[in-house]
This record gives sequence, C-alpha cells and structure tokens, in this order.
Amino acid sequence: MEAGNNLRAAGFYVFKSLFFGIQKQELENLVEYLKLFKPDSELIEEASAHLAEPEALELEYNRLCVGPYKLVAPPYESVYVGPTRETFTEATDRVLLCYQQMGLMADGSRGEPADFFGNELEFLYVLHARLLEEVDAEGAKTQELIEGFLSQHLGCWYRPFLKDIRSHSSQKFWCLVADEIEELIDTTITASKKLCNGAV
Repeated sequence: MEAGNNLRAAGFYVFKSLFFGIQKQELENLVEYLKLFKPDSELIEEASAHLAEPEALELEYNRLCVGPYKLVAPPYESVYVGPTRETFTEATDRVLLCYQQMGLMADGSRGEPADFFGNELEFLYVLHARLLEEVDAEGAKTQELIEGFLSQHLGCWYRPFLKDIRSHSSQKFWCLVADEIEELIDTTITASKKLCNGAV
C-alpha cells in the first residue's frame, strides 16, 4: 500500500507542476518520475525531446488552457460541472472549503481559483504525502478525504477536461500527458474505493 501511495504522491506532484509553468526542471522531474515508475511510457522520449526548448510546450498549454482567445480546454471544475460553463461559481467555493478543512489555501499569487486543475492535483499530492506519514486512524481519515474529494470533485470532471486536451492539442506531448494523468487518477480512484471499503 505504501508503495502505491508513494507512486501516486510523486505522480500528482510531477503532473500538477506542468500546469503552473513548464521549464526544463519540470520536464526533468517528469522524465525522472516516468523512468522510475513508468519506464515504458512514450512520454519519456517526448518530454526528453523538449528539454532544450520547453517554450513550445508552454505556448501550446497557453493556447489550450489560458487564452487570450476562447479556451478549448478550460482547466476549471466549475466549467465542467456547472450549467453555464462559468468560473468562480459555487463549485469553486466548495473546492476551497475542502482545502480550508485541511488548513490549506489555494495559492492566490498564481491568479487561479481553487478549482483550477493544477490546484486540485496539488491537493491530492498533499493528501498522499500526508498519508505516507500517517498510520492507523489518521491514515484512515486522510484516505476518506481522498475518496471524498475524488468522488465529489476531481472525479466529476477530469475525463472531459483531459478529453478536451487530447481533442484540441496539436502536440503529442500534451496528449500523452493527458493519458498519463487519466491513468493516475483512474488508479487512485480504484485504490481509494478499495481502501475505504476495507478490501485491502
């Protein structure tokens, strides 16, 4: 169980970093993670090819998720779960409440709302990192928080968001990133449900 949590903690850390700006360090961390945990991943070669000039990846991310034109893959929970595809809605407030219950806040200096995809991945990284240090009752409580956050928040919108990235990206890198993140979240949901149901 600890090995799985370590893999997931590392994965959430590496992938959330890509949504806060891609430079050489983020790509090096990604390659290192994949070589350690996913040595057969196509993304290793693709990320390595951009180490010298990561700017093209950042430009594509901006086109998909930032603007200035219409966002084809808006990275916000409120857009996917609400009826009007708006940001800064009640959905955003509910995500922020989850952070506050753990004594955390979304980093406002980044200019992103609480329900930004990178923030939600970072929250799961924090929870998994805590899980590695906790035992018994504390660990069970954190596991319940992970399962609850996935079922009520990230689990409700990661698939359509990642599908939008794959559908609209002209770069193989971002399509492969979407595939890897989807697999990471899928396996986390499966493991979390098993743990909360006492299956393992």
